[in-house]
Order: sequence, then structure tokens, then C-alpha cells
Amino acid sequence: MSNGRDFTRQRSIFIATVSLLSVSLIALASIYLYCSQERQLISAKKQEMETEAELIGGFLRDYLLRHDYSEARQLLKSWPDTHTEVERLQVVLDNGSIFFSFNRHGTADVMDVQRQLDYAGRSLSVRLGHRVTELKRTLSRLAWELFGLALLMSLFTGLLLWYVLFRWAIKPMEQEIRARTAALHDSEERFRRLAENAQDMIYRMSLPEGRYEYVSPACRRLTGYTPEELYARPRLVEQALHPQWRDYFEREWQALLRGEMAPSYEYQIIHRNGNPRWLHQRNALVRDAQGRPRAIEAIVTDITERKMLVDSLFRYKQIIESTQEAIFLTTPEGRIIDVNEAFCRITGYSAAELAGRVNFLESGEHPPGLLQDMRQQLQETGSWSGELWDRRRNGEAYPKWLSLSAIRNGAGETVSYAGIFTDISERKRAEQELISYRHHLEERVEERTAEMRMARDEAERANRAKSDFLSSMSHELRTPLNAILGFAQLLQLEFEEGGDPQLKQSVSEIIRAGEHLLGLISDLLELTKIETGKVSVQIEDLALHSLLQECIDLLGGQLEANQLTLDRGDVCDQPRYVRADRARLKQVVLNLLSNAIKYNHQGGWVQLYCSPMRGGRLRLVVADSGRGIALESQGKLFIPFERLGAERSTVLGAGIGLVVSKKLIELMQGEIGFQSTPGQGSTFWIELPLGQEPPTPQLPEPPPQSDCCTSGSACCCRVLYVQDDPADIRLARRILEQLGSVELVTAHTGPLGLQLAKQYPCQLILIDINLRGLDGLDLVGQLRQLPGCAQVPMVAISADGLQGDIDRTLAAGFDHFVTKPIDLPWFKQLIAELLPKASVLDPQEAG
Repeated sequence: MSNGRDFTRQRSIFIATVSLLSVSLIALASIYLYCSQERQLISAKKQEMETEAELIGGFLRDYLLRHDYSEARQLLKSWPDTHTEVERLQVVLDNGSIFFSFNRHGTADVMDVQRQLDYAGRSLSVRLGHRVTELKRTLSRLAWELFGLALLMSLFTGLLLWYVLFRWAIKPMEQEIRARTAALHDSEERFRRLAENAQDMIYRMSLPEGRYEYVSPACRRLTGYTPEELYARPRLVEQALHPQWRDYFEREWQALLRGEMAPSYEYQIIHRNGNPRWLHQRNALVRDAQGRPRAIEAIVTDITERKMLVDSLFRYKQIIESTQEAIFLTTPEGRIIDVNEAFCRITGYSAAELAGRVNFLESGEHPPGLLQDMRQQLQETGSWSGELWDRRRNGEAYPKWLSLSAIRNGAGETVSYAGIFTDISERKRAEQELISYRHHLEERVEERTAEMRMARDEAERANRAKSDFLSSMSHELRTPLNAILGFAQLLQLEFEEGGDPQLKQSVSEIIRAGEHLLGLISDLLELTKIETGKVSVQIEDLALHSLLQECIDLLGGQLEANQLTLDRGDVCDQPRYVRADRARLKQVVLNLLSNAIKYNHQGGWVQLYCSPMRGGRLRLVVADSGRGIALESQGKLFIPFERLGAERSTVLGAGIGLVVSKKLIELMQGEIGFQSTPGQGSTFWIELPLGQEPPTPQLPEPPPQSDCCTSGSACCCRVLYVQDDPADIRLARRILEQLGSVELVTAHTGPLGLQLAKQYPCQLILIDINLRGLDGLDLVGQLRQLPGCAQVPMVAISADGLQGDIDRTLAAGFDHFVTKPIDLPWFKQLIAELLPKASVLDPQEAG
């Protein structure tokens, strides 16, 4: 290709040179021929002029000899007009005087009489002046024009030659140079990209200076140093060598300077981040024309992972060889490739004997289709495991547990199988021994199961009896307490307007003792419900500061009675929110504050504060200045009915308040704890998850108040009370009398109450749940079906205060549920709220 281009280039240059010479010669020959023709033309013109002058002179002499002067004058005047090429005409006499003169650029001198007399027979000659000068100038101009034309032709030829040379010689050379330059640049760019994108480090180092001429960017990944750092400090990599490889590297360097170099070697360095790295270096020595080492070119590969893999394989090999299970590897056809030492020990074969052997089962005791099922499952799922029998080298049959797994390549083709099996001979013997004991154990298990079933049934019966007892006790205790506390509260209200102070104090003691007994009953029932898992909590976001203010208001009288100072800080002023059950949390806080008051001394203090904790929780702390808890008794604090010696004091309690509080706090995902120092006081705390500010509820507008229960007019409201306990009826009558003009109609059975509701329209119905015969739940259903009772408010009254009882009662059709003993102020407020909703009685019905 290159030779053809050179021949074309040389031929183009030759043709251009010959063309230029030919054009130049043609131009010079043309100029020469033109000049020769002009010289011949000028000579002919001169000869013609001489001939014409002789002719004019003959005519003129003839006219003068004949004295025909007019013709001679006419000849002299007309000749220049007919011969325009004549520029000048002179007639000269032989004495040298000018007889006639004509100049085309001047005036004509026509001969006159004087001139005629001067002729007097003298001889004359005629001189003609053609435009030779103009011809010469024209010839000169033409010569210059031809010379310019020749120059233009030479310039055109030069340009043509330059174009030919540029088109056929210089331009192809430039294009070839550009193409080779671009190819060289592309090649250099490709090699540069390959070097810069390569994962291996590529470098070139000059010798013997040891200076880097090029380092690829991969050096930063391999060593932690940038190429610029290696350019500035060529010995930096040698300093990064692992200490045990520095001497080896120094020997290799000295050998390299002598022209001796190993083609490749491995060594270890310390990466810039402090981690060791293994590198593999391949070398190429570059020599100069004299054969001396000029530079070293090397490719460095990070083989740390490969080294780690080799070490891992070595460790795995050791593990495989040291394990007690037999491990083997086979081809897809089942020929053994490799086994471990345990395989040889179990089977009795050596590794050499097993190499290439087909791993088939030789016991003959396995089911006929086992091998076929095994192959099919391996093809479908890639694994198989099961128990089978095989034979050792000595022919002994033994059981084994075999697991096989298929090893597949990227295309999903099975390339080998890996297997592991365990000699289970000892386990089989143990199983046989266990089988011999199985029947005996089954009998013992059946006997024990029967005993446990009986114990379970007995426990369930005891639990049911306990629940029934607690329910019955709750009802039987709350019913008389309802009369005790109800009439006592009525007496207390009467004594507020005046009365015997001693009787007033006695009534207060009755109320306090009744409330204490009610609290014990409530705590006992609460503990029972917690232990049986019947307590549920409703976790919600609530305002802790408002709840604490309610608790403080309830216990304010006890604080004053014991002359205690309450330091509450900002717990009631600073808004704080937690996630808890409001009623249960209020119960716990009241218990902690009540204990801090009861177990304190007069003039002491109670402190209440909050502190944020980690994990999005809030701690509420109740501290007191009481006598504290002895160290040996602190571990019994949360044991039910354990009062830690307080039972011998005047402080009332049953030892179950803290137990209930702990279980309730744990139900609300909280924690409770304490710290106590004997003689200095105790600090109890609870932790709860932080909450968010709950949305403000839309309070319903209060119903319009009626003067029905406050006016002194005739009775305007009728209340039906179905109750079989006379004491409860008298208590209700006394309460309603305090409300004003309210008529109370009573019935001691359900059917009677149903009959009275039909006969007398009522504005409120109170029903005791535990009625004999037709109970309250059945009665409310029948009352709701009466035309005039569908919208009448109905209140259930019962001593059963369990949440399940309350939910079941409200679902039956009641509007409200009142638990005995009745809280007199709250009950009066409830009656006052329900009565205005009824219409006013007709005065005739009021009688």
C-alpha cells in the first residue's frame, strides 16, 4: 500500500514538472515568433514607404514640369487623407530647403506662388513619415503583454503544479500523517484507558535512577498511595513493604540493576490503611541499544483474596479431614473424585482404592426402587437425604444416614455431587434399647398424664370456686356496705347543718371504716382479675399534669390531716403526655401518694416530680420523709399480703396495693421501682412511654335544667325502683327526697315492676340486677318493648363491679351502671342529670 502511494506521488511530480517546462517553452517560442514577424513587417513598411515616396515624387515633378500647380497642390493635399498610415510628408529641394511639409499632429503647409517660384526647375525628393514609432510602441506593448501572458501562464502552471503536488503528493502525505497520528493517538488513548481502568497496577520505572515514568491509578486501591505521591517519592512503596519482605526486595533490586530479573514474584505490603496486602508482580525488562537495562515495566495484581481463599481451602481441608462424618465428592455419573479420612475409616477402603470407583450401595437390604427415587429427587430438587444400609470392605453391613447435594454450574447443569454420611450403628443399638423401654414408659406416661389431668381439673374447679367465691363475697359484702355507707353519708349531710359533734365524728369513723373495707374488697378483686388475665387496659395519649392535679385534689384532706407538706414542683403546670390507661394510671398514682402519706410522720414532706429518660420514656417520682423500709424487707415489697411488719401498727392496709400497681404498670408497658433508706424515707418511681398531646374532645352541650327537682310545687317526676332489699329502697327514698318533688314507685319483683311501668308512666327506672325470679337483665329487655319506656333512662344497680358484668349489663339495654356501695354525691348528680330529660307529669297523674 505504501509503495503504490510513493509511485503515484513520484509520477505526479514528474508530470507536473514536464508540464511546467513545456508551457514555459511554448510561451518563449510564441514571443520569439511574434517579434520576428513584427521585424519583417517593419522592413516591408519601410520598403513600401520608399516606393510610395518615389511614386509621389514622380507625380509631383511631372506636375511641376508641366506647371500644373493646381494638380500638384491637390496631390499634396489629398495624399495624407487617402493614406492614413502616413504621419508626415515633406518635399525637400536639392538645396535643402523644405518645399512642402505636412504633419498630422500639426498644420499642412500647402505650397504657394512663392514656393512655386523657388522651385525654378530644381530637383526634389519626397520624405514620408509612417507611424513607425507608434508601431514600435505597439510592438513593445504587445511584447510586454505577451511577457505578462507568459508570466500568467507560468503562474497558472505553478498553481496547477502546486495543486497537482498538493492533490497527489502533499495532501495524501498530510492525510497519511494525520491518519497515522490519529491512529497513534487512538492507540495511545485505548492503552491509556486500559491502564487507567485496569484493576491491576501498571507502572514503568527508569533504571538505574529508580524513578517512576508512569503509574496507573490502580496503585491507590492496591497501596493506598496516589500516582502523584509515587512520582514525588519513588521509594514509598519499598517503605510500605512488610518487614519480612524488605531484604528479599533489596536483593531483587540489586539483581535488576545487573540486568537479572525474575519474570514474576509475590510479596506482602502494608496498605496505607494499615491492612496487609498480598501482591503478585509480572516484570518486563527494557534494554537500550547497548543491551543495558533502561527501564522496568510491571503489572501488579492484588492477590489478597486469592491468598485468603487458599488459606480458607486449607483450613476447610483440615476441617473435612478432622471431622467424624464421612465426606465425599463424585462425578455426575457417580464415580468418586475425593474422600476424607473418615470415609476410609468407616468403609475400610483406602483413598487409592476409592478413586474412580462407582459409589453404589452394595448391602442389598435397601428397597428395590431406592436408587431410582434417589436419582429422580436429585434431578428435581438437587438434594436427597435418608437412612440406608451399606457394606464395609470386610463385607459387614452397617446403617448410615446419607445426605447428597447436587453441585451445578451457572447454566444449571450438574457437574458433581457432594455427599456426607454418618455411621449410625451406635444410634441403632441405642434405639433398640429405647424400644425395649418404650412400652414401660408409655404406661408411666399414661399414668402420669391421668394424674396431671386430674390435677388440672382440680385446679380448674378450684379456680372456678375461687372466682365464684370472690364474686359472691363481692356481692354479699358490697350489699350491706351500700346501706352502711349510704345511710352514713346521709347522716353526715344532716350533721353538716348542725348536730352533736360526737355523733358527727362517729359517722365519719363509720364512713372511713366502710371505705377502707370497700378498698380492700376492690384491691382483692383487682388482684384476682390480674392473676387470671381478665384485666385489659386501653392505652392512649393522656395529659399527665391534669391527672396528677386530680390525684392531689382527692388526697388534699389526708395531707392536711397529717400536717404534711407537698412539694409538687411544676408537675401540674408543665404539660406532659404519656401513653397509658387513664383509670389504671390514676389508681397507681393514688396508691403511691396514699402510701407516702400513710407511712410518713406528722410535719414531714411528700415530693412529686418528673424527669425524662432515655428511649422516649418519662419517669414519675413520689418521695417521702417517712421511716423507710428495712434492707432485709425490701425484697418482699411486691409479695401479695406482705406488709413488712406494718400489720402491727395503726396504719390500715392489706399488702396488695403495690402488687396491683406493679402488675398494672407492667400491663401498660411501663416499669416500677423504688429506693429506700431506713430512717430517711422512700422514693418510688414509675416509667411510661412518652405520648403526644391528644386532640381536644368536643364536649356536648349540657341539657337544659328543669325546675322539676328543685321547685316546691306538686310532684312533677316519677322514678320506678325495682329492688328486693328494703334497706336499699329506704336509702333510695331518702336520696330522692333531697332532690325535691320526685315520686318514688317501688317494686320488690320483676313482674311487679313490669306491671307498674305499664300502669304509671315513669321518667327514670332504677333496677337491681340480682332480682329473684325475673332478673334485671331480662326485665330491661321487656321494659324496652313497652310503648312508653323505649326512651326512658334506665340505671342498673349491682354489687358485681367486674368489667365483664358492666359490659354485659350495658349491652342488655341499660343506660348507666351503678356499683354498690353507692357514692351518694355522684349518685345524686346522676339522678339530677337524668330526670330533666323526662317530660313533666300531668298534675292529675301526680297523685
